[in-house]
Amino acid sequence: AIRARIPISMPTVLIDRDFEGDDFDFILSDNIQGGYIAAKHLIGLGHKRIACIIGAEHMKPSYDRMQGFKAAMDEAGLPIDPDLILQGDFHLGSGYKGALKLFRQQHPPTAVFAFNDMMAIGVQRAAVELGLHVPDDISLIGFDNIELGIYTCPALTTVSQSKTEIGQKIIQQMIERMSNMTLPTVRELVPTHLVIRESTKSIN
Repeated sequence: AIRARIPISMPTVLIDRDFEGDDFDFILSDNIQGGYIAAKHLIGLGHKRIACIIGAEHMKPSYDRMQGFKAAMDEAGLPIDPDLILQGDFHLGSGYKGALKLFRQQHPPTAVFAFNDMMAIGVQRAAVELGLHVPDDISLIGFDNIELGIYTCPALTTVSQSKTEIGQKIIQQMIERMSNMTLPTVRELVPTHLVIRESTKSIN
């Protein structure tokens, strides 16, 4: 994660960004938990060769999601194949290109965890091009729970961030900070949860 100490003289709440120092309030999705529950879901379905298409390495959400994924794999006693961890950038194209590389490997994964829904949609496109079927040939899970994921075919299993709860906490914290700038800074994690749809299934 990018870290810096930036003095500030106005009420500021950061969302899913983490800076060193005591100048900011933070409202963060629990991305470690999110990565963990995504991996646990796939592991619970019997998948062992699970690929990740991660987001930008310098961004804390991507780093934390990977930490959660690793924790679940370690807990299950499953190795992480470095050939199955590919760099993405949170955009459709990187999910698509990453999936083409994964599916063309000699020992391809049986499941893919894309670190956001847009990359997951790119993975779905690559699967179609290569004649693979989601979830029969490959299980797929995203992250964010964007509306578009409901309308993909199949509908996308994903990790949901509570945008409403995050927004409410931001407003509440801004009001409190504006009323008293001397209050201790707050760092709060908002839980994520799994939304199971049609893109994941038990391995045969």
